[in-house]
Amino acid sequence: MKKMILASMVVVATIFTGCEVSTSEDEKVTSCDMNSVFWEIPRHLCIDSKEQSYISNYCREEMADIKDAEQEDIASAVTGSGCPGGAKKTCENMLIDGVPVTIYAYDESSAKDACEQLLNSLN
Repeated sequence: MKKMILASMVVVATIFTGCEVSTSEDEKVTSCDMNSVFWEIPRHLCIDSKEQSYISNYCREEMADIKDAEQEDIASAVTGSGCPGGAKKTCENMLIDGVPVTIYAYDESSAKDACEQLLNSLN
């Protein structure tokens, strides 16, 4: 009886060990975390998507615009591997240039905006 129980435990352990949760490249998200201050009102938005190249290019273009406007002291756009927690508003399945993104709003002002308004401010 003890051998049967032990054998059963080994089988169960083998089954669970074989059922690893894998994280493929397709499941990873890339983010662009954007901060700015306009008229002393802070704005903090972040977008993320599984479309790594699109988000990386989007963020690079945002930072180029910030540099062109000489606004580095009051604005930033940083590429990362996911938006930070603590968002006051989340807008899922939004499309920017046909690419599905999730928009996160962290400041009070942006959190009051409708998802479509946030989307329009990012286009």
